[in-house]
Amino acid sequence: MAKSVQDGRIWPSHWQELLLDIVTGPDEVALAAFRTWFGRTLAEPDFDSGSRRLFPAVYHRLHALGVEDPIMGRLKGMFRRAWYENNVAFPDYEAAVALLERHGIETLLLKGVPLALTYYAHPALRPMADIDILVRPAQAEAAMTLLIEAGWRPHQPAWAARIEFRHSMSVENAVRRQIDLHWHVLLEACNPAADAHFWATARPLRFAGVGTRQMDATNTLLHVIVHGIRWNQEPPVRWVADALAVLERAQTEIDWPGMVAFARAQCLTHRLGLGLDYLARRFAAPVPAAVLRELAAARTSLTERIENSVILRDYQPAFAHPLGKLWSFFAEYCRVARGRPDFLPGFVRYLRICLGATGRGPFAAAVLRGAWRSVARHPAKAR
Repeated sequence: MAKSVQDGRIWPSHWQELLLDIVTGPDEVALAAFRTWFGRTLAEPDFDSGSRRLFPAVYHRLHALGVEDPIMGRLKGMFRRAWYENNVAFPDYEAAVALLERHGIETLLLKGVPLALTYYAHPALRPMADIDILVRPAQAEAAMTLLIEAGWRPHQPAWAARIEFRHSMSVENAVRRQIDLHWHVLLEACNPAADAHFWATARPLRFAGVGTRQMDATNTLLHVIVHGIRWNQEPPVRWVADALAVLERAQTEIDWPGMVAFARAQCLTHRLGLGLDYLARRFAAPVPAAVLRELAAARTSLTERIENSVILRDYQPAFAHPLGKLWSFFAEYCRVARGRPDFLPGFVRYLRICLGATGRGPFAAAVLRGAWRSVARHPAKAR
């Protein structure tokens, strides 16, 4: 694909790709990858968190292939731990979903839980650190209030002011279980048309005795890819396993023309194209060639270009400088404010929320503090 990003922190590393080959490849590929990967484990026993989250699936696949090796005991322990942690956490999450549904707030589960229950052979194969619950935008404040009353604590202060410009917010209970409460599926699609699309195509899901919803296979695949293609401190890997699991279980259910049309309407063709091209090229994923050609030929919108200047590279050096931080905020704001008639006043309000300053005085003080810190870090340049 002509449009590509050469950055080891966007794509899985070589060693992560070997883990993915073990989990998703044909038998002979999986065994060859294991032999190569095992040689590395002897010298480097510690892995990044993304790789470790694949280990339960690695054990499951190697066990199915009849592999007998001392390392299988360690991997089996990781499989059992993932199964235990998911099962221990589910009752708290089930209670939260039931609470919202009982009060007339419709819920739709995203990412970990529906993937584990619908697309993986065993829930332990998809470890998760939290649960993602989507509610309708008009019910976001009521949903958050209910969760707080039930003992879930928001991570952000003044959370109600953030609903206008965010797509989700995290809460935590007394035993550190976490919920990401969403009112939009993606930060990149915070608009009524996208919301209506995701809700209209949702499917029923039974979660531990509670009736809720999940996205259909097409939108699940799109969500996994768009959410996964972004720069990360650790090369991301989980999204690849998720996407391949969806394609393996629901290949015939994917509405490819519908996916491309939605990506065009929401200015998401660039990252969707990058992700699908990688899956097809590296893992022989069954993505139609016509879809790849159409996405490769699509014009990258101005919104995407601004966004990609931040999320497809290491943003931290730029974020350390006031102007770089301002550009990062602006890039994100361009997404959440698409179509707003009050674009510039809204940006000022958005900055106040990002900087934790609710009034003009605190906002100006926050800006001055940032400028002073920059001067203090670079005294020679200031002179």
